[in-house]
Amino acid sequence: MPARVVRGSASEPNPGAKVVYRIANSQTRTASAPNDVWRIDFKGWFRTRDGQRCDPLTVSDAYSRFLLACVIVPPLTKKIRPVVEQLFRRYGLPLAIRSDNGSLFATTGVGGLSRLSVGWVKAGIALERIVGETWTEQQPDRFGVHRYRPGTARL
Repeated sequence: MPARVVRGSASEPNPGAKVVYRIANSQTRTASAPNDVWRIDFKGWFRTRDGQRCDPLTVSDAYSRFLLACVIVPPLTKKIRPVVEQLFRRYGLPLAIRSDNGSLFATTGVGGLSRLSVGWVKAGIALERIVGETWTEQQPDRFGVHRYRPGTARL
């Protein structure tokens, strides 16, 4: 059930406040084997030297950190769906897909589901959101290597 969030002060109700429905912060599962959890994300667009827009999409396995796909595709559902379906055919269905709240993976509508994520739910894949996730300290990865996490980079 999506959570009902009203923007505005909690102490003073605002009758004109925008009401947003979204998926409550889901519990992110720990991947205990390959293909348990996939991570999908657009890495941010940039322009190439010839002025073309470049939108890199990455899909990786959360357990092994194996890069399943790194493709340049426009951020459109009709362009992303074939890429993900090809990955499903090649590697099988994951138990869950973890994404941010980008417009292609989540919406502000009822249920917070995009057309792309509705297809994943119908296929039996759990959705996980990484809304506002921050780590405040260095944490060793599964190989014991300490890496700086978002919000902790030092200049």
